[in-house]
Amino acid sequence: MTKKARPDAHSKSASATNAQKQVYDNVLKRLVEKQAASIIPLLLGPEALEVVEELNIEVLIPPRRTDRAYKTRSEDRLEVLDLEFETTASTKTDKRLLIYHAILLEKYDLPVTSLLIYPFEEPVVTSPLVEMKGSKEILRFSYQTLYLPNLNAHSFVEQGAIPVYGLLPAMGQVSDELLLQAIEEMIQYYQEDDELLRDELLCFTVLLRRAQPLPEVQFARVLRRIHMFDQLLEEDPWVKEKVAEGAAKGEAKGASKELLRLVQGRYPALLHLAKARATKGEPLDVLDALIEQLWAASDEQAARSLLETYPAS
Repeated sequence: MTKKARPDAHSKSASATNAQKQVYDNVLKRLVEKQAASIIPLLLGPEALEVVEELNIEVLIPPRRTDRAYKTRSEDRLEVLDLEFETTASTKTDKRLLIYHAILLEKYDLPVTSLLIYPFEEPVVTSPLVEMKGSKEILRFSYQTLYLPNLNAHSFVEQGAIPVYGLLPAMGQVSDELLLQAIEEMIQYYQEDDELLRDELLCFTVLLRRAQPLPEVQFARVLRRIHMFDQLLEEDPWVKEKVAEGAAKGEAKGASKELLRLVQGRYPALLHLAKARATKGEPLDVLDALIEQLWAASDEQAARSLLETYPAS
C-alpha cells in the first residue's frame, strides 16, 4: 500500500501564495471586465485607446489565459491591448507576456500593446526583454508597465474617474478622507446598478486590506464605512464561495483539534502521528471518518494503522 507523500513546508507556502494571488487576480480582472471602455482610457491617460471589442483570452493549447485582451482603436488604427495584472513579482513575467503577445499577433494580425499592471510589488523585470545568442541579439520585445503605488490617487478623484476607484487603495498619496470621499462618489454614481457598485467595492476592499496604506485608526474608519455594505457584498456569488470555503476550513480545523484530543487521551504514544495528520489540511469528511474509525479501533496497533494509512490510497 503506497503512502502519499506529505507536502513539505515550501510546497505548502507556494500553494498558499498561489491561492492568495488568485484572489487578487480575480477581483482586479473582474473590475476591468465590465467597464473596460471606461477604465482603460482613464488608466492610460491622454493617449488612451478606445476599446472596440473584448477578445477571446484563450491563447494557447493547452489553454493559457491572458488576464484581459481587447481590440482597440487609436487614430483610426485598430490594435490589440493585452492587459495583465501582476500581484506577485516574477522574473518570468516578461517571457510569459511575450508568449501572449506572439499568439495574439498571430491570431488577430494587428499590432499588440502589452501592458503589465502591478498593484503591490515593484516590477522585477524591465522592458525590453532581449534574447541574446552570445553577442548576437536575436529578439527584442518591448512592453509597458504601470506600478499603481506610483500613481497619485488624488488626481483620479479630481478627474472623477469613478470606474477606477476600485484601484485607489493600491495607489500613492491616499488618505482616509480621500477614500471615504471615493466611497460616497461610487455610491452616487452606481445608485442604479448594484452589480457594478458591488464590483467596485469588492475590489476596493480587497486591495485596501492587502495594501493597508493608512495608519490603524484611519484604516478602521474606512473599513467601518465599507461594513455598511456588507449585505450587498455578501450577495455576490464569488464572496459566497469564499465564505463557504472559510467555513469549511474552520470546521476542518475543529475536527483536527478533536482528532488530537482523542489520540492524546486514548493512544498518547501515537500523538506524533495524529499531529502529522492534523496539519495536512485534509478535507472535513476525511477527518470525521478517521475520528469515527479511531473510536472503533480495537487497540493501539489498529489506531496506528489508521493514522498511517487511512484512507487507503
